[in-house]
Amino acid sequence: MSLALGVLALPALARDPATSSDPPTAKEMADMIDRPENLVAWRELADRVLARDP
Repeated sequence: MSLALGVLALPALARDPATSSDPPTAKEMADMIDRPENLVAWRELADRVLARDP
């Protein structure tokens, strides 16, 4: 039963690329290339990552 609860909690713990300071995953990078309207959000993410680890 605890495994089922853990699986249900995973989406709530998922990383939000718009607010996270972690580097983007390969899938997120591919999505950025496929959808150029996200470039502003990705630029903000890059600024946060660089501010944390110059």
